[in-house]
Amino acid sequence: MGNLTLEQILRYALPGGVVLIVLIGVYPESIGNCPIALLSVGGFAVAMGVSLLIGCLVYSLHRATFLLILNRVFQLINRFRLDPNLKKDWFVVRPSDEEIKLATLAWRLREGGELCSRSLSEWAAQIHYLLCSAWAILVGHWIAWMLGFTKMPHAYHLSWWVFGILVLAGLYHSFRYQYFETQVFRHYAKRFGCS
Repeated sequence: MGNLTLEQILRYALPGGVVLIVLIGVYPESIGNCPIALLSVGGFAVAMGVSLLIGCLVYSLHRATFLLILNRVFQLINRFRLDPNLKKDWFVVRPSDEEIKLATLAWRLREGGELCSRSLSEWAAQIHYLLCSAWAILVGHWIAWMLGFTKMPHAYHLSWWVFGILVLAGLYHSFRYQYFETQVFRHYAKRFGCS
């Protein structure tokens, strides 16, 4: 865990921490002896491991569901496409021709050590953090519901406001990112002969 990059922490670890924060901050029953246990080195390591595990699960589900649908919505808008003449595909399970082109170009840029690829990857990690943190709030509430925990009303309502803000910020940020990425990739697509 000591070799995690900032991007990996944003994508995997922090959303898992959000789940723990929701459980501890909104549902007092979930605390139990946690504060005392977390003071020990072993307790902190366990909390970090659980946070990373939950965060990876949230991120994987985000990539496998919501992100696919969001990318297809962006592909319906010609401005966000490398090649507006490609057939538009709404079938979410199978990657579209546009997604394959974008992924191939991104991998080529990463392998070539292009600076823009690194910056785009960091930007994407921030977007994933916003959206995965929102999903993590849902996961925290779902876990508490499954375990029958009682909630603190003010903290509960605040968590839903935070959820809404994170989703809106993530969608807005994603919209800007997709537009910028498309413009950058159009430039590189000509250089690599992918257009």
